[in-house]
Amino acid sequence: MLKRNTSGLQSHAKLKRDSAMIRTEQAIQKLLKEKKSINFGSVAQEAGVSRTWLYNQIEIRDKIEELRNKDLVKKNQNSKTSKTLETQTVTSTSKTSVVKELEQRIKKLETENLVLRQHLEVVYGMSSEELVRTVEVLQVENGELKRQIQEFSNISDNTAVSDLINRQLHERIYTLESEKAKLFINYEQVTQQLGKLNTELGNLDNLNSTNQKQADEIKQLQAALESSQRELREYQQRFSTTHPQDNLIKEDKIISNSNNALKKEFQDKCSELGIKLNKNLIYLIKSKTDEQVNNALSVVKERLDIGSKKVRSKAALFRSALENDWSPNESDAEREANTIKNTFSEWYELARDYGIVKQFKEENGIIMVKDNTDRWVKYEDFSAKWTLEYVRRQQRHKK
Repeated sequence: MLKRNTSGLQSHAKLKRDSAMIRTEQAIQKLLKEKKSINFGSVAQEAGVSRTWLYNQIEIRDKIEELRNKDLVKKNQNSKTSKTLETQTVTSTSKTSVVKELEQRIKKLETENLVLRQHLEVVYGMSSEELVRTVEVLQVENGELKRQIQEFSNISDNTAVSDLINRQLHERIYTLESEKAKLFINYEQVTQQLGKLNTELGNLDNLNSTNQKQADEIKQLQAALESSQRELREYQQRFSTTHPQDNLIKEDKIISNSNNALKKEFQDKCSELGIKLNKNLIYLIKSKTDEQVNNALSVVKERLDIGSKKVRSKAALFRSALENDWSPNESDAEREANTIKNTFSEWYELARDYGIVKQFKEENGIIMVKDNTDRWVKYEDFSAKWTLEYVRRQQRHKK
């Protein structure tokens, strides 16, 4: 993936910040020169920046707070030293105007904070206990503040009390503005996290769609393979029906040629037991030791002595005895266990080479295999889907 060049964006952001810093400093100097009140609202309006940005700039925030505090102290001193009746008392009309203005400002800030909290609740999906406690504390403080405002309205000429309540109102406004800034920053962070999660979710959906598409293609290929196999079987059946003599001659020729390489001892025993040899069975006999072949023949003779009615196919019984290395005088349960063991050994080696299993273990007599997704599955269930014949074909195709 190519790395994006963000130097231009970073340079633009720096120029934008420097320009805002210069405008803010010029606005502060202009307000000082014109002897106007310095607070976050007046500076933001004069400089053309947001209050949130001012709160986030630590140096500017400290400077505005320092100048604002000096301005408040200066106004309090002028109020105390003035001898005129106009500066010693606050008329009922002026107090009412100040109170209304402060109440409107508090109400606006409370509304903005409520909106931000609701946004956070929507993003998180629920109200956090910490957020609930904060709201309860704010409600108690607002109730106390309103009570003080009411007491202030009932006082006619008490300058000290008026200054105290006025200062408390300004402190309350500053607290609400700070909380608003923090909530806004928190909201932006959560929104960014939500955007990343949505992007990751979209990527996951695309991956699932790709996997589903591959699974559909595999199903289509399997269906096509099954259809081809059916057509091949039908063709073989038609051919054997229309050319039965050719098939018999060909099979007899193969058996005759193969018998030439097979020991006469085994040919005679198979003939005595009535086992009809074919090409595949002869190849299987050649792949086994003499002891294994003799054991398999003994198993067939043993089963025939018990009762020929129980043997449906002598050749099939002989093949099973060869493939599973049966021995005479074994019980059916022992032979079944031996068959499962030999079949699993061959299946596991082929399946691991094919890449569909990694490990196996035995728990309480049950064989478990770990598939390529690291999930443990019963061998009996897993081999029902991935049969021995299937993994044999895949191994032949691989070669």
